Amino acid sequence: WPEASYALEALVNNDEASKKTYHLMALLERKQKNDADASEKLLAQAEKAGADPAWKCASCQSHAAHYQPLCPTCGGFDTIGWFRR
Repeated sequence: WPEASYALEALVNNDEASKKTYHLMALLERKQKNDADASEKLLAQAEKAGADPAWKCASCQSHAAHYQPLCPTCGGFDTIGWFRR
């Protein structure tokens, strides 16, 4: 648990936290410390947090399951990147 908490807190401290980060932190609070109040506060922060990053085409904005050299939607070469939704 401590290693997971440390890694998640590093994301928050570096302004890289996403919705998933806060959801995982809330889960740790419930499971590790049995602290429902802290968990609820973290879930509230999750609602305000930025979207989780995903593979997306820079040209047509379509989403992809993974990196691909060609966008399956528009055919753009090397346009798939890891972006915030």
